[in-house]
Parts: sequence; C-alpha cells; structure tokens
Amino acid sequence: MDNASRRDKKVKGQRSKVKGPTTQPHERSIEGNAMKSHIGALRYVALSIMAMVLFGLGCQRVEQTEEKRITVALPQWFSPSEKSPWLQKAWQMIREENPEWTFDLELVPGKTEQVLQKLMVVHASGEGPDLACVRLDSMPALVEQGILEPMDDRLPVQAWGTLIPALVPSVEWQGMRYVLPYDIGVRVILYRKDLFDAAGIPVPSPTWTWDELVAGAKGLTQDLDGNGTIDQWGFGVPAARSRKSILQWLPWFWGLGGVLQDKEGQITLCTPAAAGAMQWYRDLAHKHRVTPTTLYAMDQDTIFQGLAGGLFAMTEGGSWERAMLKKHSQYNEQIRIACLPRARPGGASIPLVDGWGFGVLTQDKEKLPVLVRLLEHLCSTEHQVAKYSGSGMLSPFQPVYDVPLFTQDPEGKVLAAALRDARPAPTLPSFPSISEALEIALQEVLMEGKRPAEALADQDQRLRSRKTQDK
Repeated sequence: MDNASRRDKKVKGQRSKVKGPTTQPHERSIEGNAMKSHIGALRYVALSIMAMVLFGLGCQRVEQTEEKRITVALPQWFSPSEKSPWLQKAWQMIREENPEWTFDLELVPGKTEQVLQKLMVVHASGEGPDLACVRLDSMPALVEQGILEPMDDRLPVQAWGTLIPALVPSVEWQGMRYVLPYDIGVRVILYRKDLFDAAGIPVPSPTWTWDELVAGAKGLTQDLDGNGTIDQWGFGVPAARSRKSILQWLPWFWGLGGVLQDKEGQITLCTPAAAGAMQWYRDLAHKHRVTPTTLYAMDQDTIFQGLAGGLFAMTEGGSWERAMLKKHSQYNEQIRIACLPRARPGGASIPLVDGWGFGVLTQDKEKLPVLVRLLEHLCSTEHQVAKYSGSGMLSPFQPVYDVPLFTQDPEGKVLAAALRDARPAPTLPSFPSISEALEIALQEVLMEGKRPAEALADQDQRLRSRKTQDK
C-alpha cells in the first residue's frame, strides 16, 4: 500500500469518528431527562403566567360590573352648562358628596312628545335611567306603562310638605306619588306696555274682566298707516289644531265653571261652559274684531313672534315664555305680565299650571338615598330662586314665594297669585282623546262657523261610540 492510500484510509477513519456518537448511551439518557425537566418547567411558568393574566382580566371584569353608577335622563334644554349655573352647582355638590358614585347625565333631544316616547323605548329595552325628568301631565301614561316607581316610601323628601296645592293632582295617581315637581309655569297675559301707553289704554288690573279685555283690545287694534289693513291687533289667540291650543283654551272654559268630568266620573263635552268658551274665541275674531279671523291657523310660535314684533298687543301665554320673549325681542323691556281676566266681576281667574318633575325608575335600594340627596339639592329654596332668576321658570314650592323677589316685585306678586288659583292639566288617562275631540270641535266653530253646542255634541257622541267599540 503506497503512502497516499494509507493517508486516505486514515482520513476516512477520522471522518467516521467525527460522525459517530460523542457520548455513551447512559449519558444521553441523563441529558434527555434534564431537557424534559427544563421543558416542563417552562410549561409550568407559561401556564402560571396565563392564569395570572386571566385572573387579572377576571378581576377587571368584576370591578367594571360592580362600579357604582347612577344615570339621570334630562331633556336637552335642562343640560347643566354655563347658561344654567344653578344646575352645574347642584351636580357638582352631589358628586362631591358621593365620590364613590359615577353620575351619567343622558340628555334626551326632541320635543316633549319625543322625550316621552324615547323614555318608554329605553325602559322597555332594560337600559332605562335611574331618575328621569318628565312632563307632569305624562305621569299617568308612564305609571300605566310600569315605568315610574312610587315615591312615597322610597323618597321621603322634605319638599313634599311645601308643594303648591295646585300641583298635588299632577303628582298623585291612585293615592300614591310618582313625580316630584321641579320646574313649572303658569298661564298669564303677556302684553306690550309701550303699545298700551301709545294708545292711552290702561294696563290690566288684578281684577279685570273679559269685557275689559275686549274694550282694551278694541283700542289697541289699529290701522297704523291708514291703508285700510289692520297693522296691530289687540289680542292674539293661538287656536291652530293642537293639544297645546286646548291647554290654552282650558282657563277660559274653567272661568265659566267648566269641568270635564261630572260627579259620577262621566266625561261630558257638551256643556254650557264648553260652548261658551268656544263662542268667546269666535266672538273675538268675528264680533269684536280684535284678532284675525284666521286664528284657527295660528299656533303659539306665530302669536309670540307677532307679540315680539308688535303685530299683537297682548296674548295668553306661559310665564316662562316671557323670559324667552325678553331675550329675542328688541322691545324686551316693554313686555309685561298680568293675570288672566275673569269672565264676570267677582268671578274666578283660573290659570293652568304645568311643567316638569323627577320620577324614579330604579328599585335599587343602594341608589335611593343618593337620589334623595340629589332631589333635596334641586328642591332647595336657594336652587329654586337661582333657577327663576336665571331662566324665568317658576318653583313648585311655596317657601320660594316668601322671598323678596316675589313679595316686593309687582310681577312676582302676579305670578304668586296666579299659582294660588291655578289648576293643572287634566291627568285623566282619556285626556288625549278628549283633547282631540275638543280640537276638532273648536276648528269647526272657528273655520266653518258651526254652532259650538252642535260641534261639541257631535264630538261627544263620537267619543261615546268609540268607547262602546273598545268594550
């Protein structure tokens, strides 16, 4: 064998040694066990980490579930802001007193009817608020829907004892209280003092009558430029078909002694008072000629724009609308208020009072004490006086009317007197149907010249027929 062959054989032997195993069989077994133990340890650590993560997430979910939260639903125009510092202060105080609670304010946009419908929808979904601000005259419908909870035993708020007596029917249903009034208004006469002064007409007195209203309105109805067309009407009557128009018609009906329900509880539309109040509206246009004959097409907004601009010298409106007119009319300093006139000397002046209040929707006993404290803030005399000063919205609580703002101010005295004699909007479950019937009858009287007694009798019969069919 030559040297080259021996060298190749030696290299091949070295290469085979390199490819062979480097440890003995028992050494490989020890190393494998060590590797398995290492992997097992890693798995244990990984599982431990995962368990800790899951446990942490679980704790977070528990914390979120147990978070203390109270939701309050408010109409959009009740939003706490720089324009309503009295509301901002109340919410700030309740949050400071209850730092463990989170307070959510849900602002509900839309008109009054839309607010009511949205509240019914969210409650049906199980996501309703704990406390909601609702219209007082919507209380019966909300109770029948099972949305509002009784407040007598659950909310022993001291304010119940100072509530204006006229509002009691608005908060009670079948002997239990369901709404605590917060924000109210009363129907009054709004008039332009500058137009009265220019015409030499005395301003309304606390005891004036329907006849005096007509006499003053005739002097205020004028053709200012002499072109044969009336430029200024003495009295504006919002009589367009709507429930709001009927609410404004009710004080004239009450002034004649009208009632919608007799002693036996029967609804009767065709009464001398109802016919007289509808004839009064028609006479203002067609007999006395102090309001346009197209009053059946005029809604409240149209009349108020006319009052602000001088087309009307006076009208019936809500006390809260005086503040609105003062903000938007260049004659804001000339807008005054007076009580509604009496049908006859010595008769009664009975305005309508309505507004908003808070109702409870929750049964959570832990939340109720917090809600009580919140309502006490909102019902305090300090808060209510600040609210009136800033917005013109009246208080439902009698102590407010003992402060100088009402005892020494002439218009404050008018408002306090109006509230003493006021009545709330009817809370009859059937009132929506009654209002619709009255709307139709009034339109027939004003548009078609139908006799009030005949129009009312027709609608009375229609209501009775519908009631029979429903049975």
